[in-house]
Amino acid sequence: MPKATADVMSTSKHDLKSLPPDGFVELRRMTYGQSLERREMLKMTMAASDDKDGSFVGEMAMASAKITQAEFAWCVVDHNCETDDGRKLDFNNLTDFKSLDPRVGSEIERLISDMNNFKEIEGN
Repeated sequence: MPKATADVMSTSKHDLKSLPPDGFVELRRMTYGQSLERREMLKMTMAASDDKDGSFVGEMAMASAKITQAEFAWCVVDHNCETDDGRKLDFNNLTDFKSLDPRVGSEIERLISDMNNFKEIEGN
């Protein structure tokens, strides 16, 4: 029978153009359960807002940040991104996640998105 479970052991290493000369990140694909959890985070936020006072935009921004942090925690297997004092960043730690250089964070976010093929319309 064909194997239908996610291969969480398979990873791919990507050089980070935003972190020269040797910055890298090693990523793995999400499981289907993680993909559903990601989608649910977005749906809950949309359902909780009635947008009468403009709170919908704020709720969406918060959901987006939480989703991105979850993606980093789930998908980043290894990296060599460090703090100013040489400590390796921990993407499971909110403070470390928020301190990431936006260029580096955006590049990793794009790599995760490309790897997981987020082409569908969210919320469906």
